[in-house]
Amino acid sequence: MSFLSPVNQARWARFRHNRRGYLSLWLFMILFVFSLCAELIANDRPLLVQYRGSLYVPALKNYSETTFGGPFATAADYQDPWLQKQLDDNGWILWGADPIWRHHHRLRHPNALPFSPLDEKLAGYRCQRRRRAGPYFIRHANIDSVRACC
Repeated sequence: MSFLSPVNQARWARFRHNRRGYLSLWLFMILFVFSLCAELIANDRPLLVQYRGSLYVPALKNYSETTFGGPFATAADYQDPWLQKQLDDNGWILWGADPIWRHHHRLRHPNALPFSPLDEKLAGYRCQRRRRAGPYFIRHANIDSVRACC
């Protein structure tokens, strides 16, 4: 038994026969679901950290530097060279596919400034303080448009 009225069933059948529209709907749905996982793909915090036999999930919870042997009780800065060495010596770090560093201002960059964005990122889409907004924009724009319709 269908939850659609007979008129809407006819409209849906007509839409499914429009091959380009139907494939576009599926492509949109796949991209939308993919954008919901944007935080796992592009994030400035590691997905998983193993430190001295314990597992930590910084992508879901904030940990202080004291958790990893640091002197400060502030949120851990995983781009800090001291903390990276500490984690490499006593465990391992699992980063996402694209570890963007939102608040990283390149204060310790080895090359002379100005430099090409290709020096640090192979894709070259992020230059100094600008961030890539693609997955985030798709997700928020689509969620907001669904909210506006309902």
